[in-house]
Amino acid sequence: NPMATSDPKLNSWAQLKGKTISTTSPAGISTMLVKACMARAGVKPNEYKHTFMGYKRGMEALKSGMVAAAAAGGLYYPNKQFFNPNPPTAEFLATQPLYFLPITPEDVEKVMADYRYFGMKHLRVPAGQFKGSKQEVTTFTMSSSYFCDETLDSKIVREILTIWNDNFEAIKGGIPAIKNYTPQDMGNMMYPMAHIHPASIETMKALNIPIQ
Repeated sequence: NPMATSDPKLNSWAQLKGKTISTTSPAGISTMLVKACMARAGVKPNEYKHTFMGYKRGMEALKSGMVAAAAAGGLYYPNKQFFNPNPPTAEFLATQPLYFLPITPEDVEKVMADYRYFGMKHLRVPAGQFKGSKQEVTTFTMSSSYFCDETLDSKIVREILTIWNDNFEAIKGGIPAIKNYTPQDMGNMMYPMAHIHPASIETMKALNIPIQ
């Protein structure tokens, strides 16, 4: 979810002072990240307006000038260097370009520390992946995982992971978000090892899937 604007002259968070920013929900990670970025720029919470809209309404508000910046959405596949915008973002890009506000690794680290999030990672999308944007786009990515109680029987954990591995191509056919992934990506969890079920670690090793 990079933070987008339709104004190429808006290229810093400090320039959003006195303006309205849209993210998808009050509890969303993009919301926390915007707060961190604005604080880094020296802009106080009462010096800008923060509103909440889904992607479609956010893009419509950006196009009409109701907001100065809004959360854009899509999926980026680093191994393919391919960005696939979600429908509202793609609809906006069909008529005019988007430009993006810089997000730093420190911004992401602050949000993780302040809100105890796991699985966030700073992401750089090469220039040219977004229509009209010649600059590198900086944002964040989230890993998505299944969670279970630590007391869940190890046999069940091993069976679930084995089914995923053995039927990966068939399963991902129904999940567009992972259409470019391989079974090896099952290990890209970005979580502290202490939070991974012991049977998961054991199964991943048996399947020769590296845990990252």
